[in-house]
Amino acid sequence: NDLKIKEGWAEYVASKVNEEFGNKTMNLRMEKNPDPVYGEGYRMIKSIAEKSSTPMDSLHRFFRDNSK
Repeated sequence: NDLKIKEGWAEYVASKVNEEFGNKTMNLRMEKNPDPVYGEGYRMIKSIAEKSSTPMDSLHRFFRDNSK
């Protein structure tokens, strides 16, 4: 139900699609977005993903542990 998590997740997935299609530079707008929902949400989800060598496992644990 947390909008920052929802939109952060959506932005993170979009960033992975950009990378997959060779458009990684498009992710710069997400990295620098000052918006407290979209920008901060993206950076939060990305930092959780980057905490381990298996990003999706890290995110799965986060979502599991924070679901209500």
